[in-house]
Amino acid sequence: MKATLTLEEYKQFTIYVDKLKKYEDISIPHAVEFKGEKVEISLLENIDTYHLDNMLEKINLGVDNSSSKSYNESNKNQTPIRRK
Repeated sequence: MKATLTLEEYKQFTIYVDKLKKYEDISIPHAVEFKGEKVEISLLENIDTYHLDNMLEKINLGVDNSSSKSYNESNKNQTPIRRK
């Protein structure tokens, strides 16, 4: 699978990849090619992106998007999902 992203979208993509690795121990092997103001991402394995979206949604319910160590004030009584 290939996708062309803006630099801002690529930044968000890297945050998602890091969260999946940290909280779900899921690696996303990918190649990156910078093309001016665009970034081309190629997934190197057949990955169920629907499943990954569901995992990210669960992670983001318990973790603040600005920092993977801070909790949203509205969710501070919830336990974040952490599997090992």
